[in-house]
Amino acid sequence: MRKSVLTAGLAAVLALGIGSTIAQDAAVPGPDRVALTSTEDALAARRLLMDSIGSNNDVLHEMLDGWLEWDTAEFRGRLNSMSAMMAAFPGMFRAEPNPWTEESEVADPAGASLALPSVWENWDDFLAMSQEASDTMFRASLASREDALAVVEELEGQCEACHAMFRKAEEMATLEQYLDQATPAATQ
Repeated sequence: MRKSVLTAGLAAVLALGIGSTIAQDAAVPGPDRVALTSTEDALAARRLLMDSIGSNNDVLHEMLDGWLEWDTAEFRGRLNSMSAMMAAFPGMFRAEPNPWTEESEVADPAGASLALPSVWENWDDFLAMSQEASDTMFRASLASREDALAVVEELEGQCEACHAMFRKAEEMATLEQYLDQATPAATQ
């Protein structure tokens, strides 16, 4: 129990500290805002971090839906980790934009940025939404099992709103499209 409280406290301090540091310097890109990582490495880190947040979120839903056994420590730990990841996420955007383009997706579908130009055009809104999601994740980690679903659903709405504003919409193939593409190769 003591370890969980310390972990939760550390996550909150990190989330508040990172968010306030990023927000203070967000107005004008300058030499102090250029990362030592390449654009490609920064993009890969963003995608990995978001994939990890999504994977953790899937486990939360499996616990809440009864597919996995409920484990309070596991649930809270995953939300604490997600909160810290979300607080760090804006720091992975370089000062120079590298938004999604159709050309970049054709050239490298797995490595193309999913970020829209609006990330850089509306940086303060992006920061605020990232911090709000981090705060909600932390708040969800403190919720009782009975209250957790409502807070996680609130988080889902925040994620969807942020993605709608700042991320290229992902087009999911239907089962029929997948089968149509897979069938000719399989029968030849």
